[in-house]
Amino acid sequence: MGVRSAPVIDALDVGQVKTLAIVVLVGLAVLGVLVGLLVQKMVLKFGILAVIVALIGLVWWQRSAVVSCAKTGQCSFFGVDVRSLR
Repeated sequence: MGVRSAPVIDALDVGQVKTLAIVVLVGLAVLGVLVGLLVQKMVLKFGILAVIVALIGLVWWQRSAVVSCAKTGQCSFFGVDVRSLR
């Protein structure tokens, strides 16, 4: 029984992660606008919007971490190792 390494997805590189993060951010922003327009109860609306804003912050933080670590060649995005194309 050896030590298992972290999962590596060969299909992801830093450029793809940056693009994926932007797509997720735009999707969350659209979802936030829809919630703001469609949900009537204020407490529920603010609760859902708070979760969406937290997710946006988390995705942006991970995106920034991947971009900054691209120089070292050892990056991860939500725990998944990604490779840097140099």
